[in-house]
Amino acid sequence: MKNSLPIPDRIENAPSIMPGLELYYIGFLDLTSSRSVGMGLGPISWQVIQDYSISKELEEDQIEAMHVHIVAMDVTFLEHQKKKSK
Repeated sequence: MKNSLPIPDRIENAPSIMPGLELYYIGFLDLTSSRSVGMGLGPISWQVIQDYSISKELEEDQIEAMHVHIVAMDVTFLEHQKKKSK
């Protein structure tokens, strides 16, 4: 007897991460709890990203890419949270 449950749409149609970008996504997940919280969620700071990158012993080009990718994900995340709270 096969017990198959339907796969939720958000899982079945989840976006995929291009190979090589996992480092930056994991960095975003690691740093998302470091954001300031006041009247609302604040962005992940430049210094937090820099310190994280150095602690991971990333090379200069990877550090630069870490900043670019995390800031882009963070902007999108904050916009989503703002829409969600309305």
